[in-house]
Amino acid sequence: MARFSPEQPFENRPDRLSEAEEALYKILVPENKLKAIKIEDFGDLYGEGTIAADREKVAVYEARFRKEEEDPIEATRKQRRELFEAITNFGIEEGGWLGADTTVVRPSRYDDIIGGVDSVVEFPQRKGVVALKIDITKSDDLEKKFASIKESIENGWLSRVKYFNSPDFRGELKFVPGVVIGADHRTMTEIVDLILKFKRTRTDIQRLAAAGEKAKVKERGHDLEQIGKQIAHHPMQMKIIFEIRAQLENFRDYAGKVIVDEAKRKKVVSAYTRVLEIIDSIEREKSETEEWSDLEKDFKEAGEDMVCHAIIMEANKIGGRKSSELVE
Repeated sequence: MARFSPEQPFENRPDRLSEAEEALYKILVPENKLKAIKIEDFGDLYGEGTIAADREKVAVYEARFRKEEEDPIEATRKQRRELFEAITNFGIEEGGWLGADTTVVRPSRYDDIIGGVDSVVEFPQRKGVVALKIDITKSDDLEKKFASIKESIENGWLSRVKYFNSPDFRGELKFVPGVVIGADHRTMTEIVDLILKFKRTRTDIQRLAAAGEKAKVKERGHDLEQIGKQIAHHPMQMKIIFEIRAQLENFRDYAGKVIVDEAKRKKVVSAYTRVLEIIDSIEREKSETEEWSDLEKDFKEAGEDMVCHAIIMEANKIGGRKSSELVE
């Protein structure tokens, strides 16, 4: 059984992006940002005055962030968070990390800054919109994030996304369960190399196709398929599922204990349970494959992912479970 010691210090991450991280950042992060919801498209719902006021709020925070990012270390941390967010979204949609056809809605800058929403995962083939708010975490702000989640549960609140747009719903998405996810630098390095190789191979195929090189296109297409399988079966998907499941279980249990108002308690517990059932179903489906068994074995033998372990430890504290237990 894998365990994490609360006294164990977090890793020291490099102060600058590696060459591979920088190369992938330039490709993946702009693609991810282009898909973000634009609040200007909601004038018919909220009115131009509300849109203008929310844009002004964003501008105030953006100015503050630019000042903070004059520090090169803080600028690198921001880049790394943006890259991890883009990688996670890519893995969910392209690699099926949270099941086939699960999609990611990139929130507006308003919901990102004001609501702390990095991504919204939307699960398919469910009645109504079933969504999960994702917050990408740094290793040094976990306690603050979990303290905020704990307080919101105690008050019977869940997240909201003011500007939401998907094929099934447009408007303000309310009462959305939220989790934080993260991974250590070693995991990041592995998946960065794979996705960069995938992107470069796809570009190579497009170039060869334009030149009429059919044989080479076929050969490189085979390479792309193999790289795609490596991404789909990367250990990072297991870490994310473990992190999400641990939080949903613990937050649900805590809500059931501390919310006095019966109607609020049922609503919060139900919201967490609904998403947890989907995650459990996804994990059960994956656990029946040979690749998942190999992943689980590698996960237990590969050593500690300190960020993953810390997330689960913090969630366990809230739910009253053994803080060090990772895999039952």
